[in-house]
Amino acid sequence: MNHDGILDLMDWRGQMPEQGVTSALHNIKDIIYSQHIMADDVIKRMNLRRNQPALNRAQLATALNLIDFNLNYDKAM
Repeated sequence: MNHDGILDLMDWRGQMPEQGVTSALHNIKDIIYSQHIMADDVIKRMNLRRNQPALNRAQLATALNLIDFNLNYDKAM
């Protein structure tokens, strides 16, 4: 991250390039694609809104935990 406390798209790509995605995030992505889950459903499940400000790391970790209960807060961070 660029140390501003906000994870934007460029930070995400830099931290988690397509080939280096952790197994937990890779599993989430596979399930979303294989089940043809809509983005709005994922956002709702993560308890987020489309028009909300950018997430910080703690908010992202909490949101990821809401879609994968095996991914605890520490692993999400």
